[in-house]
Amino acid sequence: MNFQLLINTITLMACVGIMTTLTGSMAALGALMGSSQFRRGLVILSILHLVLPQMMILSWWLGLFGETGILRPWVDWNLYSLTGAIWVTTLLFWPVPFLSALGSLQRINHQIFEVDSGLRNIQLCRHLLWPAARPALLVSMSIVVVLTLNQFNIPSLLQVRTWTSDLFITFSATLEWQEIQGSLIWIVTGSVLFLMIIRRNDVPWPSAPVNNRFQTLKPFFHPCLVIFLQCWTVLWLLIATILPCLSLVFSTRTWQELSTAAAAGQSALLHSLGFGLITATLSLTLGLLTSRWRLSKLLWILFLLPGCVWGASFLSLSQQAWFPLKGSHWVLAVTALTLRYGVLGWLGARLAQCMLDKDLRDAGEMDIPSSLQRFRLIQLPQTGWVLGASWYVVFLLSLWDADTLIFVIPPGAETLALRIFNLLHYGHNAQVNGLTLLMMFSAVTPYIVWQLGRLIKKICTKQYHHSLLPSLTTGGLLCLLTSGCSAPISRETATKATLDSRIFETVIVIGTQGRSPGFFIKPRSLTVDANDFLYVVDMTGRVQKFNPDGQYILQWQMPELERGRPKGMCVDTDGNIVVVEPHYARVNHFTPDGQLVRQWGTKGSDEGALTFPRAITTLRNGTLVISEYQTVERVQRFSPDGSIFLGATGEAGNKNAQFNRPEGLVTNLRDQIFVADSCNHRIQILDAEGNWIHTFGSPGKGSDQMSYPYDLAIDREGLLFVCEFGNSRIQIFDRHYKTMEVVGEPGNAPGEFNNPWSIAMDSKGDLYVADSANHRVQKLIRRKSIALTYQSEE
Repeated sequence: MNFQLLINTITLMACVGIMTTLTGSMAALGALMGSSQFRRGLVILSILHLVLPQMMILSWWLGLFGETGILRPWVDWNLYSLTGAIWVTTLLFWPVPFLSALGSLQRINHQIFEVDSGLRNIQLCRHLLWPAARPALLVSMSIVVVLTLNQFNIPSLLQVRTWTSDLFITFSATLEWQEIQGSLIWIVTGSVLFLMIIRRNDVPWPSAPVNNRFQTLKPFFHPCLVIFLQCWTVLWLLIATILPCLSLVFSTRTWQELSTAAAAGQSALLHSLGFGLITATLSLTLGLLTSRWRLSKLLWILFLLPGCVWGASFLSLSQQAWFPLKGSHWVLAVTALTLRYGVLGWLGARLAQCMLDKDLRDAGEMDIPSSLQRFRLIQLPQTGWVLGASWYVVFLLSLWDADTLIFVIPPGAETLALRIFNLLHYGHNAQVNGLTLLMMFSAVTPYIVWQLGRLIKKICTKQYHHSLLPSLTTGGLLCLLTSGCSAPISRETATKATLDSRIFETVIVIGTQGRSPGFFIKPRSLTVDANDFLYVVDMTGRVQKFNPDGQYILQWQMPELERGRPKGMCVDTDGNIVVVEPHYARVNHFTPDGQLVRQWGTKGSDEGALTFPRAITTLRNGTLVISEYQTVERVQRFSPDGSIFLGATGEAGNKNAQFNRPEGLVTNLRDQIFVADSCNHRIQILDAEGNWIHTFGSPGKGSDQMSYPYDLAIDREGLLFVCEFGNSRIQIFDRHYKTMEVVGEPGNAPGEFNNPWSIAMDSKGDLYVADSANHRVQKLIRRKSIALTYQSEE
């Protein structure tokens, strides 16, 4: 086991457990210093905090203390650190000890305070409050420690290696179950130990009559201490919950990005709603069917497992020859979500069963033979609110979920949570706020539908209501099932197919999933040299070389992968293969045989330095052009050997010559630079000196619209080929930058794509596509008539 990994994991768990317990206890004391209305408001806010998207909290703090945080000039603290992970995780889980401590302290009978009137301040805490709250705090600390152990999003996004984040990184690079078994054993062991602690230290929640409870602790503490605790509690609520929400809602940039995010994320919104609705309905249905079974321990273990473990498990299962579903499939995604969050549906059904009036239940069993009618007439009127709350919690958790789906999401079915996760991978992005707000709007969709149902019930007759409303509900779920969760997934195993295209005739599939020579794990970048040899880099950090027929020749390994994988390739004027390493802010020049001949680049935001370089290309005179993202949003130009800085263009924004995560680059015969302005969903054109010329494109799925363009290629006829990550397609523009045709759609058959990352064109006009999530490269072969025209202009 990696010693540093062990230290990071233990430090994170211990610090988060201690900090959440301290902050939660102080907040509970502050709540008990105020009125019942004050306490009720704090409880509501703390519960709201638990169901807020984790990405929203993280995004707000990245905006403050990330690489480009607005407070970084005054506070030299980088959120991309272990302390940053501790802080953000503490903010996520503090309500757990707060609610448990508050519930335990409220159980204290007020007569105890009258027995010894001398108990005040610290003595009161030491001899009464701490003994009363200690069992609950120990259990809540155990809950927080296990949740922290299984936390995946925060450590991985903040680039802190823990058992869980390392499990995700390892499986992402290998897609082999055997590689993560060691980490998985520790994670499961932690969950089992937690359940043992819960079993031995059961904490009853408040059940005493209201008139036997004290109303406030205020008379028993010094006024200065009362003011301090109340002010601290309010300040903590502001920092942890209120300010992130207000910043999201009242930020001008959020509303500016909302329309763009909505236009580019229409399908992602439907997918999120579809997964959430189906998972919540299945979880509650299964919970009702099994509510009499004793499944709590098993279901809690399933809930506490990291989501990425579920994704990795089902992806590994789908790779078995005997398993009927191959690769990513929406059935696997829904099953993984249901198994993970099923305990909440079971818990709601179990609680509803306990709340039923026994006399009414017994009478119903005698008089109403149909179990469905008994549920509708007896159980639903009594416990409908409990079942509805359970359903809604599962819906919200499924809506926010990214780690469970990351390995099993079907082609073209990306959710809003996954899109936000991908954008946050390289730091805070302005469009994250717009997507988060869109996700928050989708969270209230069930409430809107419920209100519409009530309205229909009032308007329609009883007979009309009972006949039409279920049909509308069923029809709506079916629409979401077919449009939101289903994708055109094929079990096609062919490696060649004919294309319905005016430009390309056939497609050839090169490679498949694996780490052996000639195989790929999420290919991210590719390029073609003057002899039409293909070079591909994937998540394993290998650069593989293929001949024009797609046959493997050789490979070499990038030396460092700890911080991240390479992304961005081109061929320089000397014929060397240029490979960019974003996380190391450097550029490598290799011979076609893999010998390193040059390496350059220094990390920084000043001109001439590099910050997360994303793509590279060359002008005819050998000038290197590099796009950058995060701290700066710009395109820089360097001499052919990288030693001389020649100029820079761009800043963050959505106006001309402003960028939002510039990705792919390509140049034409006139040395015009085409930039894939990915999160602005458009293409910008610069001249050789970096001056802005033209902008075209808008967010969407139609003609002349794009969704996260990641790479570009251009032929000698002036046709521009745009690789769209979001729409999983290749869009071809004519010389006037109007859509000529679209090639491909989401799927895994030949000619279909799943989140393509990169494209490159050879001397014959054939187009190579890094079909990343399908773990392969596809070669689109030009039609002969077009190829002849293409070659005649050379």
